[in-house]
Amino acid sequence: MNKIEKKRIKEQETIEKMIHIYCKKNHHTKELCSECKELVNYAKARSQRCPFMAEKTFYAHCKVS
Repeated sequence: MNKIEKKRIKEQETIEKMIHIYCKKNHHTKELCSECKELVNYAKARSQRCPFMAEKTFYAHCKVS
């Protein structure tokens, strides 16, 4: 596994953890609700297609909306 793929996997894991925290606090569930599962899947798909993975830092600075 190359450096970029490791970075992508770490990013996806972080996103999923953040959404899990949000879901637990706002939707009062132990497991992700269907809405949050959908959001995780969407975020992972976007991450997979990100052309800036090698040099990107924060989503706030992303050129792609």
